[in-house]
Amino acid sequence: MWQRFADLVELTDDDRAALCGAFLTIAARPRRPDGAQALVLFRRKGKRAFETEQDEAVSK
Repeated sequence: MWQRFADLVELTDDDRAALCGAFLTIAARPRRPDGAQALVLFRRKGKRAFETEQDEAVSK
């Protein structure tokens, strides 16, 4: 999972303004009419990332 965060930094060429803007955009999504669904998707994806990370740590 942490590699994915590093990928974001690389993708934006470590442009902190771009990263900040992306996080602000994500933070605004739950306030939209479809916000509840967005939170469900965010949680599901986050849970999978944590589970994958844990599985990879156990298999090492």
